[in-house]
Amino acid sequence: MPQDLFDTSLLTMRKRGPDDSGVLIQPKVQMAMTRLSILDKPGGHQPMFLPDGSSIVFNGQIYNHLELRGLVSNYDWKTRSDTETLLVLLNQLGKRVVPKLCGMFSFAYWNQKTEELILGRDFFGEKPLFYLLDKDVLLFSSTCDALVKLVKQEIPLNYHAIAQFIVLGFIISENTLYENIKELSKGSILSYKAGEISHISYQLEFLAKDKPIFDPVATGIGYLNSVLEEELRADVPIGLFLSGGIDSSLIASLSGNRSEIVSFTASMSSNQYDVNRAVEFSKHLKLSHNIVEINSSDVERAFDDLTIAFDQPFGDSAAIPMLLMSEYAKKHVGVCLSGDGADELFGGYGWRYSPLSYLHSPSRSSRFFQSVPVLIMRYLSSSRKVNLFSKHALFFQIMSDVRKYARHSESCLSETYFSENYLYGMFKKMTKEEKELFNFLIGEGFDKSFTFVNAMTLDQRFYLPNDILVKTDRASMFHSLEVRSPYLHPNMFNFSLNLRDELKVDGLKTKEILYQMLKQSSGTKLRRPRKMGLGGPLKDWINLNKIQDSIRKSTTNEMIQEAMQFVPKIIREQIGSKHKQLNWNLAVLQEWIFRRF
Repeated sequence: MPQDLFDTSLLTMRKRGPDDSGVLIQPKVQMAMTRLSILDKPGGHQPMFLPDGSSIVFNGQIYNHLELRGLVSNYDWKTRSDTETLLVLLNQLGKRVVPKLCGMFSFAYWNQKTEELILGRDFFGEKPLFYLLDKDVLLFSSTCDALVKLVKQEIPLNYHAIAQFIVLGFIISENTLYENIKELSKGSILSYKAGEISHISYQLEFLAKDKPIFDPVATGIGYLNSVLEEELRADVPIGLFLSGGIDSSLIASLSGNRSEIVSFTASMSSNQYDVNRAVEFSKHLKLSHNIVEINSSDVERAFDDLTIAFDQPFGDSAAIPMLLMSEYAKKHVGVCLSGDGADELFGGYGWRYSPLSYLHSPSRSSRFFQSVPVLIMRYLSSSRKVNLFSKHALFFQIMSDVRKYARHSESCLSETYFSENYLYGMFKKMTKEEKELFNFLIGEGFDKSFTFVNAMTLDQRFYLPNDILVKTDRASMFHSLEVRSPYLHPNMFNFSLNLRDELKVDGLKTKEILYQMLKQSSGTKLRRPRKMGLGGPLKDWINLNKIQDSIRKSTTNEMIQEAMQFVPKIIREQIGSKHKQLNWNLAVLQEWIFRRF
């Protein structure tokens, strides 16, 4: 591979690693790296290699790397870097060490003795890794953009993936917008040897299901404290994205007494409730708190960044405040903690999980509301109408959703759930052919028996890695900021697996265990917050001139129109009408294609 091709490719990832770079060229393997230095700045230079010629490039953090060094004997450690730990472990123990790793990572390791290239990705999919087999050469990178630069010929577009994005607002893992580029699945290892590729999926080694928990609140606090001991290790200042919700407030409560934490909250017209709670809680903990104000001009500027920072189009509007918060936070810290994963592991999406919890409940209220006429339920659940029941609108909305699920047979309940939460509720209106096309696009197998526990599992394998973690990684790394998610530590995942269901979702109560942990750790009588989320006010943003201009251009974009044949007709008919998310997706896609083609 010519040096100039490496230089051009690395340039596309410069913001992901502005502190250091390196290239290693050997007869059978060539590696290049741009590095964001968090631990052991002088000792963590990459590519890193051993005297026998084995080498590694590694992205992310291994939180338990110092503990794992105890697995190695007769080795004189040269640095404090987790890169050296991973290199030596792979060299001495091979692929079997990967399930022992606690962290967020993707890596490429070359074993000089066996002439085998090993690619690996973390269990939850926090860090990206893409690959492409070009004749007899395996190319790999943290971004699609870098791979495109390495390939001399033009790579055809994947129109099924474009259609997938139009419908969902994100692209499902393993798929990319390019025909020949694949994403390595989360929790998997790829081996390339003698021209042959093989895949291995792995499970975390230390998971213990069905382990009884006698005092869940104290146990949970103990687990999270131990996780924070690992994740607060850094040679740079550490901050926290404080949303005002349970997840980030709990992290703040347990972190504040062991580190000088600087907190950040995005302020938009749609989330003032969250902002007020964050300010109130930061004062209680005496944090150095920062409000990141977001106005229309900020949104248009971040929309430009969105299509550069994300190497594939991304439609979650929460990417805008995440980009702007990361930009602001980087001026003060090098690492930020985040509450990502708490909703999917501990039952945070009330509008998704509560209806399923009620549906399988024998309670009289559930049976009663399933029999209430639709028009009455619609009136009661509308918080926009001022009536005697307005303050209970959320309850009535959930009961209205219970009705939707109750009207469907068990065999299609999972598809109904998917449609209500990802497809604007249109599945029941589709023809048989459109349903087949939709199921082909989403590519997911569903359990016939569908409970809120199954819904959480679906979100863990579908929504979390393809939306939430993509948003956080791409937006933060575009501003050279590392974000760590304590809830996505194996110990917290293990804790969630062994909790009783009612400690996650119990009717309208969601994330009950985290709420109780927060009350105990903070020593305050906190009101249970409403779940608001980071998504911006699309009803306002969609009318910005820049966005409207992109939507108009998308109607004549040949690539977009080619992909439309794979979008179910009933969804195509909604474009340009009231469905703001669909139009936002088109604006993002138009801008992304314009910048690259």
